[in-house]
Amino acid sequence: MPDPTPASANPADRAMPADRSAWLAEVRRAMAAGESVAAAAGLDPEDEDHAWSQCVEDEVVRAARCARGIDEPLADPDATMDEVTDLTVALRRAAPGDPEDHHVNEVQHALLYYVGAHLHASLMAPEAAAKVVHDCWDAALPAGEGDADQPWPARRPAPDGGEAWFAELKQVWTQARQPPPLRTSEGRPWLARGGDLREAALALALHQRGCQAAQAEIADLAAMLRRMADEMAHEGPEIAQLAKHPALAFSLYYLWTHVFIGHADEEQAMQVVAVCAERMAEFAPLKRR
Repeated sequence: MPDPTPASANPADRAMPADRSAWLAEVRRAMAAGESVAAAAGLDPEDEDHAWSQCVEDEVVRAARCARGIDEPLADPDATMDEVTDLTVALRRAAPGDPEDHHVNEVQHALLYYVGAHLHASLMAPEAAAKVVHDCWDAALPAGEGDADQPWPARRPAPDGGEAWFAELKQVWTQARQPPPLRTSEGRPWLARGGDLREAALALALHQRGCQAAQAEIADLAAMLRRMADEMAHEGPEIAQLAKHPALAFSLYYLWTHVFIGHADEEQAMQVVAVCAERMAEFAPLKRR
């Protein structure tokens, strides 16, 4: 396999990226190269041993160094990666949003390691590294994802208040087995997979708000919900317990879809989920098809 990010022979090509777009272009190339290496090594991104993500992180750091003309091997790769990981924690605090929110996408994750590698190699001052992360953070999101300042266009407003949210959740839950087709901007309907509560919640949330998005944007949302569901087991017994109750899990996915499209915030979502947990008996049993 050719080296996906060879050090350039032209010193001018090793200059720091000039703007946000240039930074993100480098990060995406590094991430794609890392994923190619991980796939060639036979790793599976769905495995829970994190070998895939660790391989991508290693390659992103290597690519960052190569992009700046540093191509000698690391003296102690494990120690270096531990140090870069520590730097990513500080860099996350420079990004918009809650620094304790670990629901970052792959590009944002790669961005932290790519900039962290520059900081570790003393190629940037901490203030400059923090500014790059801050400026690139929202631009690293898929279109429409989670930017509360730019919510997805909606024809119908979200519920106002906990009781209104709870009433809507009880109503849409009755449609969870067979949600309606979603109209998309391409004109082709998007259908939730049968039996998948994550996709059912997504479809019903967008349907209730009257959002008409592109197929790719909906696919991005579905992927985010899948990642969120996979991570719930690692976020404490309370959240893990929710996933064991279908109506509660559905409610969580429904509310987080609203968070992702900018029509609810995280605190509001978790408050409503707490209400759902207390009033589970009010959710009607789903009828079998």
